[in-house]
Amino acid sequence: MGKQQLRNRLSGEQVKFILNKYLIGEIKAGAAIAKSSIGRTRFYQLAAAYETDQANFNIDYGRRSPTRKIDAEIEKNILAELEFEKINIIEKKDVPTKRYNYSYIQNLLQNKYQQQVSLNTIINRAKNNGHYRHHTPKSD
Repeated sequence: MGKQQLRNRLSGEQVKFILNKYLIGEIKAGAAIAKSSIGRTRFYQLAAAYETDQANFNIDYGRRSPTRKIDAEIEKNILAELEFEKINIIEKKDVPTKRYNYSYIQNLLQNKYQQQVSLNTIINRAKNNGHYRHHTPKSD
């Protein structure tokens, strides 16, 4: 596993302390880089940002939008298409289906609604809303 992010290894105050010591000349760049455990390029980027605006400098990271959430319109379209497919293909006795390819729904959403959705999202919505076609084992 790779190195943890700087913000997870050191607090913002610790990073500011190291950068301040470097900028006032108390420690050399090599020592500051070693103490912060970051690469030389990233160190100089942080030093420049800190020097430019010390009052507002921070290394914290905040997401602008929540993860693992899709737009309500996309959710509605997924469920509508899954319902249509369930009624017209999966549950029809005269349409022999042992398996269902959910990539079709993914392509349909892209072409019909211009909405990009992962295949796992579609399959999860199908499972959670009773639209999933379980695979039947092959019989020899």
